[in-house]
Amino acid sequence: MPRNKLRAYGLPFILLFLLAVSILLFFNDLIQRPAIQGFILDRASEALGFHIRAEALRLDVGNGLALKARGFRAWSRDGTEEVEAASLEIGLNGRELIRGRIVPTRFHLERPRVLLNPGGPALPGPSVLWIPKGTFLEKLAALGSVSVSGGEVRLSTIPYHLEALRFSLSERGDATDAFVVNLHGEVVSGEDRVPFSIRGTLHPRAGGTALETRAALAVEIRNLPAIWLSHYAPFGITGGRLSAEFDLTGSLGATVRARGSLNLNHFKFFITGGERRKDYRFPRATLAFEALRKGWRLQFPRLELRMAGASVNAGLVLDLKERNNPWLALRISHPFMDLQTFKALMPTPILPEAVEDCYVPLFSKADVRIESLRLKGTLSQIKHLDRPANYERFSLKLRMKEGLALQGLGGMPVEKVAGSLLMQRGGLSLEGVSGRFGTSFFKKGSLRIPDLFREPSRFSIAVEGDYDLEDLARQAELEFTPAGVRDVVSKIDY
Repeated sequence: MPRNKLRAYGLPFILLFLLAVSILLFFNDLIQRPAIQGFILDRASEALGFHIRAEALRLDVGNGLALKARGFRAWSRDGTEEVEAASLEIGLNGRELIRGRIVPTRFHLERPRVLLNPGGPALPGPSVLWIPKGTFLEKLAALGSVSVSGGEVRLSTIPYHLEALRFSLSERGDATDAFVVNLHGEVVSGEDRVPFSIRGTLHPRAGGTALETRAALAVEIRNLPAIWLSHYAPFGITGGRLSAEFDLTGSLGATVRARGSLNLNHFKFFITGGERRKDYRFPRATLAFEALRKGWRLQFPRLELRMAGASVNAGLVLDLKERNNPWLALRISHPFMDLQTFKALMPTPILPEAVEDCYVPLFSKADVRIESLRLKGTLSQIKHLDRPANYERFSLKLRMKEGLALQGLGGMPVEKVAGSLLMQRGGLSLEGVSGRFGTSFFKKGSLRIPDLFREPSRFSIAVEGDYDLEDLARQAELEFTPAGVRDVVSKIDY
């Protein structure tokens, strides 16, 4: 009796299994026929909007029901995009296959080579993180699960390409319709190879394009040659490497926010103004940042550069619509630092030559604080601040204390110098200046120079203090003391 029950219940399952195997063998036999293969590829071409060809199609059940092929090739109808792969695997919905419908559930490419824009017009868009509407990549992203191993991507309009790509995109499996993305690979140019990874989630907009997809991604980049960024920077970059870790959130077609840090190693750059140039070198530095990108406009509400002996706080806005002459707005502040550090950081090429040649050398020691340095204008305007039309583009406010001035210039050194300096509209003013020399001291000193860029320049000076006549007589020996002042002091009987 048990054997009869086993035969009664087990036989249907055996028959069902044999039926499933028969169906698979039947479909596999059909797929081997050129006409059927052509039909399948034509249907796939219609679905993706690309011409598709492949060799040796067959059914496989090793990793779920799937259609496998070798020698896969796809190309866009306008000839601007090509994809080749050593092998292709398309997961199929078995229930729909029995009904005569081919419904892909996953897509895997082995060692694909993607060529974007081979011979076509330049792809528009403000960002290399842009997926052109209607491309093969965007079509694949519409599937529930996509993976790539050993991939390569080349874009004809830039001198870099991607290699060793490992990519997976799959539905998260909850009610949010989100996708989990993992991408690892290398950016390659010449002999330089830069590892990178992108991990996170994508939230497609129903009926929208890739540009409307919201993203939350964690990005890591290692050992990037800084000179690769020279085309995008408002200053010259000559060397160094950087590594980055930051989070990206937002939509590529709208607003993208970033927050993270850059580690700079032997970073070298320069700034210019007219015929002058100053080179900078940071052996080790860290730049913490917050950024916002919308279209061609980049905003950095927070930039904090930390290095040995200095910590610079800044904010920056860049408009890259005119790539060869970007517009920028920069503000910088820095806590008290020693004079040597200030001289090393001071952007002398964009300042009046008199600042570097005449005024800064008067001091041999001081603590200096940058309360505010502001630049606003196009790059060409900032490089020519000496033109009256560009005077409004720059301002600088400094605070000084514990200064030592006029040492070795023929008179008496002035100690404990303190005060505020303001440069704006092409002029310079000193306010609240105090100090002492010998047994004399002064306070509430002021100096106003209306135009630093013109020679000779008028100036006015006022000072209040208590002076010893002998000290004044010695100060008349200073190298820059006007002859008339020396004559007056020499006639004083003390």
